[in-house]
Amino acid sequence: MGNLSTPKSVQKLQMALHAKAKAEVGYRFYALYDKISRDDVLAHAYRR
Repeated sequence: MGNLSTPKSVQKLQMALHAKAKAEVGYRFYALYDKISRDDVLAHAYRR
C-alpha cells in the first residue's frame, strides 16, 4: 500500500499536545483548528 508512517513534524505536534494535556489536566484546547489544518497534518491524513 505504501509508506504510512507518521512524519516527524506530525509526531512532534502529537507529542507536544499530549504533554500539554498530561501536564495540565484541566486545560481546554479551544483553538486546535490551526493545528489540524497544517499542510503536513492534512497531507498525512489524506494519505492514510
